Amino acid sequence: MNMRLLKNIEIVMVCVMVQLMVLSSALTAAPVVGIYCGKGVTAGYLWHAYPLESRNIPICFFTEKDAESLNNVDVICFPSGGMYKRHISLTGRKHLKQLIREKGVGYLGTCGGNVFGCKLGLLDADLMKAEQGYPFGVQINGYPEMKVEGQNSECHPAMKNAPDMIRPFYYWGQVFTRTGPDVTVLATYKQMDNCFTFDGILYQGKSHEKMSGRPGMIAGQYGKGRVILSGPHPELGEEQLFTDWIYYLSGSRHDSDQLCKTNFTPSETAIQSDSRASGNTALSVLKSQIESFKKEVAPYEKTIRPDYERRWKHGITTGIPIFVIFTDICDRLKTIEQSISFFEKHPEAEQTVLSEPVSEQYVRQIRDARNKFSDGVCHLEKSREILRKIEKNISDKIECDRLKKTLYSASYKKLISDFKSVNLCLIRLDHHFRSRGSVGSRGSGSANQL
Repeated sequence: MNMRLLKNIEIVMVCVMVQLMVLSSALTAAPVVGIYCGKGVTAGYLWHAYPLESRNIPICFFTEKDAESLNNVDVICFPSGGMYKRHISLTGRKHLKQLIREKGVGYLGTCGGNVFGCKLGLLDADLMKAEQGYPFGVQINGYPEMKVEGQNSECHPAMKNAPDMIRPFYYWGQVFTRTGPDVTVLATYKQMDNCFTFDGILYQGKSHEKMSGRPGMIAGQYGKGRVILSGPHPELGEEQLFTDWIYYLSGSRHDSDQLCKTNFTPSETAIQSDSRASGNTALSVLKSQIESFKKEVAPYEKTIRPDYERRWKHGITTGIPIFVIFTDICDRLKTIEQSISFFEKHPEAEQTVLSEPVSEQYVRQIRDARNKFSDGVCHLEKSREILRKIEKNISDKIECDRLKKTLYSASYKKLISDFKSVNLCLIRLDHHFRSRGSVGSRGSGSANQL
């Protein structure tokens, strides 16, 4: 065998190795998940984000406007909320269906996202209807028991790590009355013990009995795309199951357990330690903005966070999106501040993370977010006062209903809209730092309380 032939064989082998490395990288990369956060969503986008953030699964948020051009995602998530078909244009709905059907993008819908998936016609299944015509659900919250269908070899791959019984969070979720031959039932409702009304009263009704033994979670195929629809919320209470679903829907052929790790924190040896202050003026301004913002939210956090923990503990979920989004704003400010402090101590790393123009862009966005927060504070106090009155008048159903009608008015919607805008701005900055190895990570805040 001559030297030229050996050289050619060597080149071919190198090419094959490179291709294998590329293929291996593609197969082990975490899926990119698009989470809807537009009109109709309250705090549901955060519930979907938390288990994915803690496992370093890349996420991006999109609105009803983005739905018409969404691309470069492996899975589409529609969380709790409602009226999505009203908010997303026909063009947007057609584009989403095309992504699933033709490009193999997965779809995961929980609660309101479950209803939206049914309205899109992604799976051959029917939801139980209430007398008024909308999807039936019991107006309670808690952690009902659900039976996982199929065992061992018969178990659906999306449920490979699930025990025989699961307890996902339930919040006025739906139930299926019929599933087609190509649809697989993942889990059925069994018991609704330890559930509460939205005002924190232990549920003792019988409305749930018509749901017993019926499907609450189903899976199937829409064209090339995999679809899972769920009435309850596995993202709360069954976080590992929710993560397994994401990997299944993405169609990725890898071991998700190896990729589901906590956020990376760089060691002091990774970047040479340097205690000198940063010379980046824009970063200093950004730090000043974050510190000022923290001072503005601090007085409210002192009372809102304990109130939030008390409410969640006692099953009081009326108005809960206010508390969820507010506490996340507080937590994001803290992790962003930690990240800025880290890069101040490591100026050689800072330059690769925040260029002057990028810093200035975030400074403007944070300034706008602070203004929105200030605008929403008066609505925040009004809403909390109404919530306190609802608790005091819990035995007076007529008065409670009147107060709730007052609560869920235009001012409440404006408050949620403003807080979402503030929150998403902070999430973008938080993710910018995290993606570059900063110290920011989900701490002991609202994610764990949920």
